[in-house]
Amino acid sequence: MTKGTSVASPSARWRLWLRLRSGLLLVGMLVVTTSWWPVAHARFPGVEQRFVEEKLINTGSLGLPDDGLVAAFGDFNGDQLLDLFHLSATQRTVSVYTWSRAQYRWQEQVQARIRTASDFIITNIVPGDFDYNGRLDLLLMGGSKPGGWWGHDELAIKVFLQQRNGTFVEGPPIPTSGLPQPTIFDVTGSMRADLLGVSTNSKTTLKLWKNVWTETDRTNLFDLVDPPFKGQDFDCRLPEPHFNAFVDLDGDCLADLFLTCQPDEDVPNRLTYQIWLNDKQGSYRLAREGNLPYGTKSVGFADMDRDGTIDMVVTSCSSRGECTLSVAYNEQMPLCGAETTGSAACREPDALCVADPKFNFDLSTASNPSFTSIPISTLLPGATLITQSTSFRGSHPTPPSIGDYNIDGYPDLLLLTTQAGEGRNVKLLQSRPCDKASCTPGEVKARRRAFAEVTAGAEVLTKIRDAESAHWIDIDDDGSLDIMVQRSSSSVATRKVDFIKNNFFHDAFFMKALSQYFGTFPSQHSADPRKCAWWRKCCIAALNGACRAWCEPAGEPRYRPYGASYSGASYKFSVMDPTGARRSTQVCCALTPSFKFRTAAVAQLPRSTYMSLGTPYSYFGLGRTNNYVENLFIGVTRHQDQHFINIEGLIPNSQIVIVPWQPDWASDPSSWTRELFLHPGDWIPWVTIVLGAATLLLGAIVVSLHFNEKVGTAFRVLQALPDVGVRTLIALCSLRSLVSVRGSPLRAPFLR
Repeated sequence: MTKGTSVASPSARWRLWLRLRSGLLLVGMLVVTTSWWPVAHARFPGVEQRFVEEKLINTGSLGLPDDGLVAAFGDFNGDQLLDLFHLSATQRTVSVYTWSRAQYRWQEQVQARIRTASDFIITNIVPGDFDYNGRLDLLLMGGSKPGGWWGHDELAIKVFLQQRNGTFVEGPPIPTSGLPQPTIFDVTGSMRADLLGVSTNSKTTLKLWKNVWTETDRTNLFDLVDPPFKGQDFDCRLPEPHFNAFVDLDGDCLADLFLTCQPDEDVPNRLTYQIWLNDKQGSYRLAREGNLPYGTKSVGFADMDRDGTIDMVVTSCSSRGECTLSVAYNEQMPLCGAETTGSAACREPDALCVADPKFNFDLSTASNPSFTSIPISTLLPGATLITQSTSFRGSHPTPPSIGDYNIDGYPDLLLLTTQAGEGRNVKLLQSRPCDKASCTPGEVKARRRAFAEVTAGAEVLTKIRDAESAHWIDIDDDGSLDIMVQRSSSSVATRKVDFIKNNFFHDAFFMKALSQYFGTFPSQHSADPRKCAWWRKCCIAALNGACRAWCEPAGEPRYRPYGASYSGASYKFSVMDPTGARRSTQVCCALTPSFKFRTAAVAQLPRSTYMSLGTPYSYFGLGRTNNYVENLFIGVTRHQDQHFINIEGLIPNSQIVIVPWQPDWASDPSSWTRELFLHPGDWIPWVTIVLGAATLLLGAIVVSLHFNEKVGTAFRVLQALPDVGVRTLIALCSLRSLVSVRGSPLRAPFLR
């Protein structure tokens, strides 16, 4: 071995020592980084996980009592957290439970409790801002003999208005209706909640409860007038219960009316439907009508195949008790893309709110890929569908609850079933693509959806054998859809509530959208327009102003009225999905071949009857994406040329609030307010720590390598010099320079 490479040589020993020191430095940095783990868990909120296992977890009642049932969702105190409206077992008392993040439970607001008279039994609760002061009010429906017992064929309606101290006061009297519960919708385009129901004198005559509330006249809330149906005489007998909805069905982001009708009173299993389109002129025209499947038990609405249109979800049962789950797909023009011909009508990705006058629902069953039907016996062998809750005074249907639990963009279902020896169970059905084993060739070609029961991780649902209802709910508003199961008890309307936490990990994103209208107040200013703030209406107009971001009533502190959501908002979004697949209705020719363009449509609070328990926001999964939400269209019911806005480049895992405020003279959405709330990741503090430690580690390695390089260069120079004395002098000078650079004082006398 030569002298230059000998381990015993000074230079080789020095290089070996430097390598050993670098290794020790690396190990030390790893030890320090690992030691931060318990500190991070103890110090940073969100790092310590409340639930660890990846499955559905039963968290119990979370503060709710065991007597009564949850009848409605809303945001009572405007803190953007979901609150519950609880109906007592006697169906005469309403309690409000607000969510506490610190306690991780619901807590009752005792001052907000509502007690009705002994002759008023509540059968439905509708939260909403009915007097337009920015606070959430309650509309109660019921009567002394709910369900029409002993000849009582009318439904009483009462409104309770929220006051500044959080209490409720009964509002002005409201005209009664027939037994079918009135539907909430906006007929005038003023963003106010009107009611459409049946007259008490006739079972076939519809009436409109028009919202006429003003601050100057608080003695009247609704006027009873004729509904604005034009083009032909109205002919629709509403069944009890019915499945009416206020939802966009022709794709223009403007909510339309869907009505269920019973042509023959003696044949309750034969139902039809009518679709009345909103013409933005204060009236509706009949556009489509047809037959529903025999024995229809429920009709729901969602974009089941993620093509940007709202579809129907129908359950039906024959006279023999054989039930079927069906999806009627909305046939509309596709997105413009490489597979669409030049002459075919299509929607551009940045113009999704274009009406399709040829939209169609085909509910025929013969070789029809637009109407898929799955027998419950095939989907859930041995199970029978439960469609009605009998332990309730009044009509209480139990339709499938529609929600995207795995945030892949395709809605899933919660079904209530019964099976011999297993009681009343909740079944979680996950949406999946059609295949040859479960669908027809036409359905596979049209890329329709099928369903499969989720069993892995859902064992907690099989342990519940006394379920009365199941609904989706976002506990703690953390961005995951959880499950609320209400279980039966000894009393008629008593429920034991179990909240099932969805703790599955999903490699996907979500968004939550909320469209609100903030109400009017008496102005604090004089009639001088110059004294009106720029964000308020002109004070000349009957001394009324309008909330935009804050409500500032006279003599009261200002507040954010986030609880004032309303029925009828429509959402459409488009996002690129890195799957590599292409589809004619979702592919845009301008995109690269490795992505496909996905769209979806979502409706906010389409139904408000029979305790449908709709959330005040719209929740939709985005699926897997490595990009922003390309376009989000938000449509409201204002009667103007442009009733929607388009927001581009939204961040996933966020919540957006739309306030469609406009001054009286405006006729466009330029004054609307958009508020974006990001949903932070639970591990952001820990990721920050790891990033900082990695940066320090890499910096230490770079410094060490730099020091090694300088030392190696110095020794190579020394070895090239012939004179030993010169080499020694240069080595001492180099060593002194290196030590000085490192900041250590030179204490050795021979180095000075």
